[in-house]
This record gives sequence, structure tokens and C-alpha cells, in this order.
Amino acid sequence: MSPFFMMSLLFGLTVGQTASVCAPSEYTIHVEKQECAYCLAINTTICAGFCMTRVQDVTLF
Repeated sequence: MSPFFMMSLLFGLTVGQTASVCAPSEYTIHVEKQECAYCLAINTTICAGFCMTRVQDVTLF
């Protein structure tokens, strides 16, 4: 393999990991309860796509 090919491959893998395909999307949740006379709207942001998180699941057994 040529050094140019190896450097291109390494660069592509590096950029692929840093350039996330996660796009935050605005979302509105409407909460209703039969006992209440009003509806509550909660504005939030959700992830649309593949998002890498910082949560590490290290459960053993």
C-alpha cells in the first residue's frame, strides 16, 4: 500500500469520528391531564441521528 493511501485512510477515519452525524432538533411535548383544565407544553431539544454520548456503561456481571 502506498503511503498516500494509508494517510488518506487514517485521515478519513479520524475525521469520520470527529464529525458527528448528530443534529439537535427542537421538539415540543404536550402534557395533558384529565383533572387539569390546561395543557402544558414543554420545549426541549432531542438528538436526531447517531449521537455519541459520554455515558459509559461499565456494568460488570
